[in-house]
Amino acid sequence: KRILKKTSDELSTKRFSTVSLDLQKGGRSVGGRETVWNLMLDMLDFLCDKWDQTQHSQRQRRLYLAVVQHDSAMVLTLILANADPNAEDSHGMTVLHEAAKLLHP
Repeated sequence: KRILKKTSDELSTKRFSTVSLDLQKGGRSVGGRETVWNLMLDMLDFLCDKWDQTQHSQRQRRLYLAVVQHDSAMVLTLILANADPNAEDSHGMTVLHEAAKLLHP
């Protein structure tokens, strides 16, 4: 997120060519610079939104792998980093279910 913020700050000082695509908005033509700027801001917003979701998903995958590899230290580390042992996958299963299956096959 820090890098995205820095990129946004840097973009605010850049100049864009009017050779870029024009955008029709409210009956008036908006120049290429504004079009590129708005697209970049939309992209940054999208990436910031997805960043948190991606981080959460990666933590959950690492938690699952730590459980199946019997790595209790990593399980604890991930739970302390906000991995959720009660989060359900697409089948309604949690890593706690997986741990129980491993203990009682």
